[in-house]
Amino acid sequence: QDARVIASSLIEVVQGFKYSFVVPSSTTTAVPFLSTTRFGLFKGAAVNVPQTAFCSALNCPPKEYPLSSSLCYFDVRRADVLRHHEVEQKVTEPFTPTADNTKHTPYITVTGTSAKVTVGLGTVSGNTADPVHPTTTDHFVENIFVVDQNDAVIAMSELSGASSPPSLTFDIPTGTTSMKAFSLCNT
Repeated sequence: QDARVIASSLIEVVQGFKYSFVVPSSTTTAVPFLSTTRFGLFKGAAVNVPQTAFCSALNCPPKEYPLSSSLCYFDVRRADVLRHHEVEQKVTEPFTPTADNTKHTPYITVTGTSAKVTVGLGTVSGNTADPVHPTTTDHFVENIFVVDQNDAVIAMSELSGASSPPSLTFDIPTGTTSMKAFSLCNT
């Protein structure tokens, strides 16, 4: 609540990490931050610290306050993809699909409870004259991600020049009513 650091630690990168610490008894609100060398600094949601969480014994066990569940790897990667797009393309918003850029446009195909994202109109049209995004060591799709109706990332894939054709297949999470795909080309 007064911008003091109450806990800090270097954390080894593992999926689903948890950081536990002793919360000073005067603390009423805590805000988690995550700093990564690759993706920058991220601020999580503030949590209220109930005063009943503290015990009077000097050696009471620490109370755990996990990082906000909304701050996950997909969110960090998405922020980095959008930052990369802004730096490289000099625009903040993703490009809108047009007849001129169908080679770089991601398309979603749904089969039952699974979905597949491919890049390039030729991947879904069946017309060999329609473009498909090339995959070479110099020109390839780096990332594909999909957001749901709440703008939450529900699937993501990091690709390389070896990923031909660029695609992402995933199970559609329960409760998903709409999806929108994004792709980032390396050039």
